[in-house]
Amino acid sequence: MNSLLIGSTAAAALVIGPAVVAQAAPVSTPSASVVAAPAAGAATVAVTVASAQVGASAPQAPLAAAKGKKKAKKPSPAKFAKKVNAAAKKKVRAARVTSALQWSIPVKSTKKRAWWVSVSVGKGYRLGNSTIGNSASQATVTAYRKAVMATLKRNKLKPTGTVKFSNQITKSYAGSRYVCSVGYTVPSRYGVTPSSSFWCTTRAKANAAVKRLAPFEKAYRSGGRSTKGIGFSGAAKVKSSASAEYRAYKKTTVGIGPVEGVGGFSGYFGKAPGKSWRFVLGVQAIQNCSDWEATQLGRRAWAGLSCWRGDYSTGYEDKVRAW
Repeated sequence: MNSLLIGSTAAAALVIGPAVVAQAAPVSTPSASVVAAPAAGAATVAVTVASAQVGASAPQAPLAAAKGKKKAKKPSPAKFAKKVNAAAKKKVRAARVTSALQWSIPVKSTKKRAWWVSVSVGKGYRLGNSTIGNSASQATVTAYRKAVMATLKRNKLKPTGTVKFSNQITKSYAGSRYVCSVGYTVPSRYGVTPSSSFWCTTRAKANAAVKRLAPFEKAYRSGGRSTKGIGFSGAAKVKSSASAEYRAYKKTTVGIGPVEGVGGFSGYFGKAPGKSWRFVLGVQAIQNCSDWEATQLGRRAWAGLSCWRGDYSTGYEDKVRAW
């Protein structure tokens, strides 16, 4: 099964599902794959109509359009992040901050929900001695991270959530246009590598991801599972059952896993005709056929899916049966 990285910080990555997002960080466990700002307003145009005299033989005066001032174009997330990075670098003049291409970040754009989403981004900025040729101290890394956070707050981005895992921390910030995540390590007696990084994207993208993934988060939580600190990712592309008899049954796959740390899996969701989405299985590798066939929804929605029949030592590869 293809792996998918859905979330990471400077020192930890979350592996989750079909080739989607690689978040520039080491991956230790192969696994399966995991809000709208208004556009700049149009220029205001004042229109004056010349008064027409009754019975006048001369043609009326043309419409006079007065040009209004155009609103300043807002910078892209990459340019905004570059601005934040430049301000933070002034606080740590001797340190070299690197720029690395990122594919996805975990963001929590509102305090009202516990779960996070992964959103594709452009470039991320990183400071730490994990980078070749750089040996920043913990004090320098901490100063850089605090400068990044202060700059985000000056730009009216407010804290929306924090996730802690071991010595890894991710904080999320959101404003009217941008959402950013700051990931960093904290000192420990085990000698954790000092590292800090941040990424930004638009709130519109984060909102779109939340809207797309919310039904599956709800379905996952409905079984009594906690989604606090859990990230969801993926396009959630919906497909019909491969069985002609059960085409009305729908299915999709969503990346699920902790925002911090490693791990994660592909969450398989199914929908019977006229019913809501249900979480069926969480999979990291090929699954036993009996797990799919244990429920009517599972066997009908995933009819024909490759699976392992019987014991792992004496069984054989087969397909899910829709009976």
